[in-house]
Amino acid sequence: MIEIISPSAAYYPELDDLPLTLGDSMKRVKWRSKQNLDTIYLMAYAQTRGTYYLMLEDDVIAQENYMQEIKQFVTAMSVSTPEWFILEFCHWRATSLIECAPLTNRRTLKDPRFGILPLYYPHKNPPIKFVRVTIKEKPEHTIKSAYEGKTFFWGVTPKKGEVIEFWFSKPTIISSYTFRSGNVQHQSDKFFDTVVEVYTEKDNKFIIVDQFDEFGLADGKLDYTVGPLLAIRLRVIRDSIYWAVLSEIELKTTINRKRSTLQTKKNNKKRRTVDVFSKPYPKPFKKSLM
Repeated sequence: MIEIISPSAAYYPELDDLPLTLGDSMKRVKWRSKQNLDTIYLMAYAQTRGTYYLMLEDDVIAQENYMQEIKQFVTAMSVSTPEWFILEFCHWRATSLIECAPLTNRRTLKDPRFGILPLYYPHKNPPIKFVRVTIKEKPEHTIKSAYEGKTFFWGVTPKKGEVIEFWFSKPTIISSYTFRSGNVQHQSDKFFDTVVEVYTEKDNKFIIVDQFDEFGLADGKLDYTVGPLLAIRLRVIRDSIYWAVLSEIELKTTINRKRSTLQTKKNNKKRRTVDVFSKPYPKPFKKSLM
């Protein structure tokens, strides 16, 4: 049986006023704070479901017989160290029972240990007049092909001032954008010191709207008051010692957003929402696996 649970919006505190800690950006502070709250919520729901609690990320690929090995290890630990509380089986970017890697049925890499892994995520983007790129690109991984969803972009050590520009066929209202760098084959080849800029019809110049975060990701929404765009671009603001991969380019128009909203509403009708705090849980937490 598969159950889908979702907290109500009232469960979460105001995340925009969190203090910055550990040298992280506000985006990362909000992300890890919400992740902690989500984990607490999930554990509260799962505490009466069994003796052990195993938490898996939604983008992991497990090795063969991983569950049998986990059970054997838990049994051994329960004999040698009966007071154990948490066991960890996966470290980020480390080979273990569980490998942290996204799952998809799109263009992929064949890994002998973990099977099929994606290298990029294609999307249907708005028509463009031309692409301007000053970063040296691999011939088989051009930015034009990446924009069209045929492959990923792969550029050689971006330098300060270099750009990737997408000029639209006509003034286009963009509601949201996603630029995801790196992939499972080239995990270090990401954009970091790079800004996202839009060229608006009314201003006739590029203005900064975002910057790639520490995950090598730039995604966000554009206010409708920005108006139609003539172009959107990525501009490097500091030399990189790594090559750069763009594994996802998605530019949503107002039409695409409306279609997405309708699809989300349809999906929500099929989803059964459970409020785990609407009833008491008399039993204490039991041992958990992470």
